[in-house]
Amino acid sequence: MDVSIIIVSYNTEELLKNCLASLYEYSSGFTFEVLVIDNNSQDGSVRMLEKNYQSVRIIRSAENLGFGPANNEAAKYAEGNYLLFLNSDMLLLNNAIYILFNTLEKDPRIGICGGNLFTSDLKPAVSFSQNMPGIGTDIDYFFGNLFSKMRYHGNVYFNSTPKILHLNGYSSGADLMIHRSLFSLNNGFDPSFFMYYEETELTYRIRKQNFLIGSVPAAKFIHLEGGSEPSKKKTAIRSFTSKYLYFKKTEQEKRIPISHLLFVMTAVQRIVIFALSGKKEKVKEWRNLLQWEQEAYEHRP
Repeated sequence: MDVSIIIVSYNTEELLKNCLASLYEYSSGFTFEVLVIDNNSQDGSVRMLEKNYQSVRIIRSAENLGFGPANNEAAKYAEGNYLLFLNSDMLLLNNAIYILFNTLEKDPRIGICGGNLFTSDLKPAVSFSQNMPGIGTDIDYFFGNLFSKMRYHGNVYFNSTPKILHLNGYSSGADLMIHRSLFSLNNGFDPSFFMYYEETELTYRIRKQNFLIGSVPAAKFIHLEGGSEPSKKKTAIRSFTSKYLYFKKTEQEKRIPISHLLFVMTAVQRIVIFALSGKKEKVKEWRNLLQWEQEAYEHRP
């Protein structure tokens, strides 16, 4: 078996159905299995799978395990040489999984790879980050990623070149492929992360073992980001909480107050700029983010 495709589902019946339809439409040239781990969904996700996708292996969880722990559980049943962790809100635009598989087969130096992600209207979406989280990244963000844009010629979050890029950061967890043995040797995702930054922390460990992280632009997906989690507040708080947990896990705990201060400065800067330009919705958005980040900071792990 070449690839085990693992999808975590939590009340995403329609997204999951469309994801699987695109997966089977475009995937060819390699052997694969599909494993869906259901995090105790209360919609019709499992019934839909049983009716329409009998070949899919369904793993039922009695509770919502979160993203990383659920993937770890499903990986125990995987038989493929490679694992592809695929979000349920993803749609394939081409034979993307084969392209990722072929990339890892040809270059054993690459430990993790992912493709280019697009929005529903086919505009470039966040596919990776050229920087690992840290104070330098926070400073760069304050300046609108100016330094990263200069260093990487604009390819900070999306690969606009025709070539495979070796990232200084990490690939999105929405379409992350890794050799199963490498995933197992590293004990998978750190279960401390319920959602967000689990792929970043795993990448941190893989990079320390001198593996490369690849961005493969020929592999193309649509990412309906936020489709599986409609609550912006919940998403933001989880993301900020996981960011500070990442700092703790990577021996940067003393830098958390500095990172917090830099975000406050960034948020205030954006609020002032958008207020002066009359963009009320943006002002509201950044005020909310400032409030949610403060909540996450005060209750950080």
